Amino acid sequence: MRTAILRGATATAALLSVLSAGAHSAAAQPAQQNQAVRTPHVQPIRGGEVRHADFPHTRQGLIRAGKWVHRRGNCGDSFCTIQYYPPRNTYRAYKMFRCGTFRLLDFQGRYHTHNHGSLRVHLLDRNQKVIRRIASGGRPIVNWGPVFFVKTCKR
Repeated sequence: MRTAILRGATATAALLSVLSAGAHSAAAQPAQQNQAVRTPHVQPIRGGEVRHADFPHTRQGLIRAGKWVHRRGNCGDSFCTIQYYPPRNTYRAYKMFRCGTFRLLDFQGRYHTHNHGSLRVHLLDRNQKVIRRIASGGRPIVNWGPVFFVKTCKR
């Protein structure tokens, strides 16, 4: 009888081990999927510099990011916009300043922009063809899906 109880306990332990391994594998899958989540990034490739500020991923955080983009004190003589930034679960407001070309990585969605610069900004597709021109003082909402580059200081 004692041997039967031990065998039963061993079988139960083995079953629990298999089940917990299965649960562990299932739990690991979402983490692996999250690693593939897009990470927006701005990379200066010819001149120019980039700074950013993060805001909570809430309705209020998006409002604050929008105000940051449109406030000249924050963006100065620059071009500014917003993206959702999954690694920190924030809205990230980007400031692109000084004359240059900037590569946009994984930009998506429709977000506020503001050209605080004195010259035009050109939004370019993957072949660096102009999609849109934003005049000095322009504040359009931009669909970032087809935009791969930004050129500042265009006449």
